[in-house]
Order: sequence, then structure tokens, then C-alpha cells
Amino acid sequence: MHQGGVQHSANLHVVERFYRDMETNELVREYALTDPDYFVGTHTGVDYMEMSAAPYEPFDCVELSGENNIRPQE
Repeated sequence: MHQGGVQHSANLHVVERFYRDMETNELVREYALTDPDYFVGTHTGVDYMEMSAAPYEPFDCVELSGENNIRPQE
């Protein structure tokens, strides 16, 4: 299921466009979803996110894929 709750199949096609709105200083995401198995036409939407004034800081995270994601045997 799509993050917004849209039912879809393996035939879902998503097109996203990201840009900065210079008037509001927001990051804008426009999207278009097509899936001939679940709906007719195109499902479209837009999200607005405030830009942070904080500088980028790398996060020292632990990769949890592959061998790092194997649970110990009990």
C-alpha cells in the first residue's frame, strides 16, 4: 500500500518531482501515480516541507541489511 493509503499492484508507476519554492522556501514534492490494475487515470498529489536552517550533519548509523540484520538463534 502507498504511504498515502492508495491500494496498488506491482504495476504501480510513480513519477515524483522535487523542487524548492523560492517564495516560501519550502521543499515541494509533486507526484503522479498510475496503476491500471487499481484505478483509472492518474492519482496526483503534492506535499510541502519546511526547509531546515540546521546544517547537514552525517549520522553514524548501523547498516541493518544483509548480515547485520540476522537475529541470533535462540
